[in-house]
Amino acid sequence: MYLGGVGPHVLPLLIRHLIDWAFAEVPKYKELIEVDCSRENGRPRFALTFHGLNPTKFRPGHSSAWMKVVADPGTDFLLKLGIAASSHFQLECSNGRKCATLTVTDDSAQITSSRASEARYTRLIVEPLKKLFGRFSHDEFYQLGAALKPFALLHPGLKIRIRDQSLKAEQFYQYLRGLESSLLEEDYQPWASPDVLRFAAAEGAMRVQGRLRVVGRGIPTVRTFVNGTPTYGGTDLEGLGDVLQALFPKRDRYSFMHPVSFVTNPYTGSSIEPSRTFVGAMQLSLPQPRFYGSTKDYLCNPDVREFVRNAAGQITEQWRLNKERQKVVSRKKR
Repeated sequence: MYLGGVGPHVLPLLIRHLIDWAFAEVPKYKELIEVDCSRENGRPRFALTFHGLNPTKFRPGHSSAWMKVVADPGTDFLLKLGIAASSHFQLECSNGRKCATLTVTDDSAQITSSRASEARYTRLIVEPLKKLFGRFSHDEFYQLGAALKPFALLHPGLKIRIRDQSLKAEQFYQYLRGLESSLLEEDYQPWASPDVLRFAAAEGAMRVQGRLRVVGRGIPTVRTFVNGTPTYGGTDLEGLGDVLQALFPKRDRYSFMHPVSFVTNPYTGSSIEPSRTFVGAMQLSLPQPRFYGSTKDYLCNPDVREFVRNAAGQITEQWRLNKERQKVVSRKKR
């Protein structure tokens, strides 16, 4: 899997992949994820604790079978990625009665067992290779928070806590309303009415759901996720942009408000100029997503544009009903 280069800015992506491994084991995991950052001799060390999680392949009572899973290159690719990128890797699983630990260093691997001192949990301890990732600083700590925030948005109720003792800093994320929470964050609260436009559709193995809120000012923004991974536009956002441009036509040159250009596909330069400002979030599930380039930032599946355009058409009627309701409310106030 391509991590986008080398250096400390890639560390958040490595941690994301390790959390992806946990969700592959338990897709509906809704407990607490704790990410503790520390340093030993200037080298970063991360401990990811998944409370209440016991992977089926790594049961403490069957630790003798762990080596087979780790040794087989065809299984647990994300876990093997963490091992390959670390100078010291540790997997610790507890079922509340027994605790087993797999430790992998540069030239050896061993398994130990002990009595459990805590409730059920799974913990991954990673010391990334210095020659690949370098040092972990204050900026990378907050980049890590930005990289893990989408997990909380896409899994309502999931709690993520990120701590760094040396920086004396902590970040915490939990969104009970999922994608919709990103549209009602504190920055947007005072701007406009909190009415949220929603759309969802399924076609074969393709699925999409989206949320949109019109705000009073600012820059149009839509967060997009493909199979749980954040992206920066592409054919999916082009499909939504077609609907938004029709819903909020560009103002004429005599208008006192100048439209703000909203780029739907930075890779190709596609954009729209809607007359209203909005914030949105859209999540897609695709069987075979394709991307421009190797960084997987911009979706290029041609059939997705039409699929999203048809699904997002649902917000047109919702917007009309919202405007009619607002007119009725304003008349009553008079």
